[in-house]
Amino acid sequence: MAKIRINRRKDYKEQLKLYLNLSKSLNAKTKKLLRKTARKAEQEYLKYNDMYYFFLEDFSNDFYKILSSHYRSVITATSERLIKQRETKQEDEIDIIVATYIADVTANKVADISQTTRNQIKQAIKIGIADGLSIPEISKKIRTNRSFAPYRATMIARTETHSAMNYANYEISSQLGLNRPIKEWNSALDDRTREWHRTMNGTTVAREEMFKVMTPIAGGGFIERRMNYTGDMNGGALNVINCRCFTLYYDSEDEII
Repeated sequence: MAKIRINRRKDYKEQLKLYLNLSKSLNAKTKKLLRKTARKAEQEYLKYNDMYYFFLEDFSNDFYKILSSHYRSVITATSERLIKQRETKQEDEIDIIVATYIADVTANKVADISQTTRNQIKQAIKIGIADGLSIPEISKKIRTNRSFAPYRATMIARTETHSAMNYANYEISSQLGLNRPIKEWNSALDDRTREWHRTMNGTTVAREEMFKVMTPIAGGGFIERRMNYTGDMNGGALNVINCRCFTLYYDSEDEII
């Protein structure tokens, strides 16, 4: 395998640009779906004077299709970037990585988002009844609930794009023929960077080892979270949601500047 020269901040900026471009598409589709779902939820409560969450069945089916397609686009684009960087050919592996991620992640992710929506709507109805609101008033509260807010679509789009990108980088890196593969945590290093992620910036471990991320916990103190890569869902919400860190993969003989 040929030795190459990599500028770590240039690599970070390339990944960030790709992430921003890819997340825009999911953001737009998710906002549109949430608006449609909000109207369905409102009409369901108006029709039955109660909530049976039929609207979540349509949402789950539609969002599964959206997420599956998005994951395919993200993993393909991310893998191709890394393959091009190493000047190798591993296109056949991309389809396997895509299929595995979709099978392992999509259904659970849709179920989690649907359950959160159900819980938030249930709480909104409970509060509305306690406040003595009418059926139309509660229905409006349902439609304008934070479950359907634009910022939620943005958060989902950013988080799902970021996780899929970093998963793709990790998986395809094993197919690049690196003799002694190393991975390095690269953070955004701006005023929105989590302090503990700022601390992680530049941390290197062997590809098969885990990053040890000291993560704050409620009430004070820290807990060690072990992550295979930036955006690894094993790190928990505090390390994943809206994260903009990326992992750089290289061989021990590469020149890193």
